[in-house]
Amino acid sequence: MKRSQINYFKRNIEIAFILSLFFFIMLFYLFPEWEIKNNPIEYYVPSIQITVVPRTIQKTRRRPPLPTKPFIPLESEEEEIIEDVRINQNEIKGESDSLSYQEFLAGVPLSFKPRQILEVVPQNVNEDIRGIIILQLRIGISGKVTNYRVILNSTDSDVCLQNAIDAAKKSVWEAAVVNDKPVIYWIEKTYKFNL
Repeated sequence: MKRSQINYFKRNIEIAFILSLFFFIMLFYLFPEWEIKNNPIEYYVPSIQITVVPRTIQKTRRRPPLPTKPFIPLESEEEEIIEDVRINQNEIKGESDSLSYQEFLAGVPLSFKPRQILEVVPQNVNEDIRGIIILQLRIGISGKVTNYRVILNSTDSDVCLQNAIDAAKKSVWEAAVVNDKPVIYWIEKTYKFNL
């Protein structure tokens, strides 16, 4: 910037300052008192309703029934000794019909649960029959179904039940494994008819 421009700028600022002071002096001179209007603030007053509730009195003071007395077993004069049960070695290997996984392996975790290798689907006899059949299957150490129990038959058809049993017996499984040895295991299998 040139020197003349700087002087011109200073002069303009001084003139603007003097004019603004003159404006404020005239403003206070013409309006010495300011009127401030007070707008009343409206407060919300909630309405409270009081309702008198009559006192209630129980007419009968019946006690609740006493709890039943617990059964306390009394010591008998004769000692009851349970007979020893001998388990054959072939039953532990899984060849017995009466022995299951739950009976001789309580608390021992399975290394490998049974998995179905070959699934045979039962034939539908009639399209009007609907429902499910749940079978509990005993998988032997060979992987075949050695025994079964019927848990549920909602079809109410003996033919459908027989077809489901035949299909379960034809299916092939991998045997359950505990400590790297195959064992007997019971599983549940569901067969659906026209659902």
